[in-house]
Amino acid sequence: MSAMAGFARVTTLARSEARLLAGLATVAVFHTIGQHWLGDLSHPVWNAVMFAWLFAAMAWCTFGVLHHADAVAVMLGEPYGTLILTIAVVTIEVTMMATVMFSGLPNPTLPRDTMFASLMIVLNGVAGLSLTTGALRYGQQDINLQGATAYIAIITTLSVLALILPKFTTSVDAPAFTAGQAVVFAVLSLLLYISFLVIQTVRHSAFFREPDVITDAGPGANTAGIHVPTLVLHAVLLCLSLMTVVLLSQSLSQILNHAIEDVGLPVALGGIVIAIMVLMPE
Repeated sequence: MSAMAGFARVTTLARSEARLLAGLATVAVFHTIGQHWLGDLSHPVWNAVMFAWLFAAMAWCTFGVLHHADAVAVMLGEPYGTLILTIAVVTIEVTMMATVMFSGLPNPTLPRDTMFASLMIVLNGVAGLSLTTGALRYGQQDINLQGATAYIAIITTLSVLALILPKFTTSVDAPAFTAGQAVVFAVLSLLLYISFLVIQTVRHSAFFREPDVITDAGPGANTAGIHVPTLVLHAVLLCLSLMTVVLLSQSLSQILNHAIEDVGLPVALGGIVIAIMVLMPE
C-alpha cells in the first residue's frame, strides 16, 4: 500500500511539474541532435520554428520559476517573499543577457536595451493593467503608500544613474560612461540597493507588508507555520526551473544572434525579447 501511495505522489508531482519536464526534454533535444540544427541556420522557416519552440518552452518554464518562487515567498512572508521573487526574476534576466551577449558578436548595448524595454513594459503595461483590473474588481484598493513610495524612489534613482546620466557625460563621444565612471556608478548603485535592502528587511520592514497583515511580530511573521519539507521541495524545483531556463537560453541566443547579425534585424530586438520573456509571468 505504501508503494502505491508513493507512486501516486510521484505521478501527481510529475503532472504538476509538466512545465519543468517539458523544459528538460527540450534541453535534451537541443543539446544532442539540436546542435546539428543550430549549426546550420540557413533555413528561415526552420529557424522560426526552432525559435518559437524554444521561446514557448522557456516561457512555460519561466511560469514554473515564478510559481515556485511565489510558493516560497508566501511561506517566508513579507518582506522576504518579495525579495525571493525579485531574485528569481533578476537571475533569469541577467543570465539571458549574459548568454546572448557572449554567444555572438559583442553587443554592449543589450543590458541598456533590456532595461529600457523592461521599464516600459512594467510601468506602462504591468502596473497600468494591475491598477485597472484591480479597480474594476475591487473598487477602492488599499496599498502601503510608504512602501510604494520607497520602491518608486529607488527605481527612479537607479534608472537615472544607469539609463539617463550616460547621455549627458562628455568624457567620451558616445553616450556612455568611461571605465572609471562605470565602476564608480556601479559601486554607488550597489551601495544604494544594499541600503534599500536594509530598510526593506530590517529597519522599516512594515513599509513592505500589506496594510491588513501588518502586525508587531516583525518581518516574516507568518513563517511559524512553514512546512519545511514542502519549502525545501519548492526551493529545489525553483533551482531546477532556473537551470532549465538558463540552458535553453544558450540555444535561443544562437538563433537570436543570427537574426541580428546575419539577417539584419534591429540590435534592440534582443533586449525586447528578454524583457518579454522575463515579464510574461508577471
